[in-house]
Amino acid sequence: MALGGGALVSGDISIGANEREWRFTPKEPWSVGAYQLVVLSILEDPAGNRIGRPFDVDAFDRIDPSGSPERTLVPFVVK
Repeated sequence: MALGGGALVSGDISIGANEREWRFTPKEPWSVGAYQLVVLSILEDPAGNRIGRPFDVDAFDRIDPSGSPERTLVPFVVK
């Protein structure tokens, strides 16, 4: 996890609910502020489902030769 300024938030992840949930628990309590979760496009499940595209759709994407995966940013705010 990264703060708005790019600092990383240390913590632990866990998988739950029949592998349908991903949880992040920070080592320290959340501070008030803006955060963003950075998800790389190479993250996928065994069926090939990835963030940023519909599940259960046959897609024969070209392989990106750049070696740098796309990033999906998921912003959120702790009040």
